[in-house]
Amino acid sequence: MSYPGLEYLVDAYGCDPGTLASIDRLNSVVERLMRDLKLRPVGKPMWHAFATSNAVTGMILLSDSHVAVHAFPDIQFAAFSLYYGAMRSPWPWSARLHELLGARHVEVRVEIRGRLLPGWNMPTNDLKDG
Repeated sequence: MSYPGLEYLVDAYGCDPGTLASIDRLNSVVERLMRDLKLRPVGKPMWHAFATSNAVTGMILLSDSHVAVHAFPDIQFAAFSLYYGAMRSPWPWSARLHELLGARHVEVRVEIRGRLLPGWNMPTNDLKDG
């Protein structure tokens, strides 16, 4: 038996505030992620710009789970959550977020969901950052 999913929790620091405040530019980052990993959205992305701050949040439902983005231009920080069920090669988070957001530091954590299920097997490759 394999595990039911992987969740990538990614924190990007020192990002360009203008990029983080732009829904169009954040959507481009998510489109690149989906294209590179061959993820399929099941509908249109949902984005929200907060009226009381410059913060932006977005969520895209995928055929095998979701990707969420929370961007805080005022503190130059973005948080990503990507959950999916099928094993894929890891996305090069650090390189891509430096390229697309100007991130100076990226921290990637991977959670294997369902690890206590009977018959669970740990993947053998490094999942953190391609």
